[in-house]
Amino acid sequence: MLADRDHLLSESSLWPNASKRSPFRANGMLLISLIAFVVLCLGLAYVWQRVHVMNLGYELAALERRLDEALREQEFLMLGIAQARSLDRVEYLATTALGMVRPSEHQYVVLERDSEDATTSLASDVEEPRGILNAAIAWVTRHWPRVQLTESERIGG
Repeated sequence: MLADRDHLLSESSLWPNASKRSPFRANGMLLISLIAFVVLCLGLAYVWQRVHVMNLGYELAALERRLDEALREQEFLMLGIAQARSLDRVEYLATTALGMVRPSEHQYVVLERDSEDATTSLASDVEEPRGILNAAIAWVTRHWPRVQLTESERIGG
């Protein structure tokens, strides 16, 4: 009878499914925990991404301000260069600081020509180039119109 009583009070009699716990219930809790962890990680990743984008926006705004300042400084320096190169300023500095004077109306500089023997001796020292390629280059340089400006033509005189 005692055995019957123990049998009646045993777990299996009070809870018929106690010995056969559902694997779904244990796996279900594990699955819910895993899903909650994944959702939490995705949420943290989203928040980190938004914070990173905001920080990049602040950095971009700071760089744009620096660019604007640099462009203003460049314009100021270009203005300074233009003022320093202006012909009126150069003339003013030449007359005041360097003591130069404007030339009179008719002022000429005459250069003496050396004897013509020196120019002919220079021409005779030059050897004629040999070979077809050198002859062609010499012919082109003699007959091709030269586009070279003298110093006075560049200045505008």
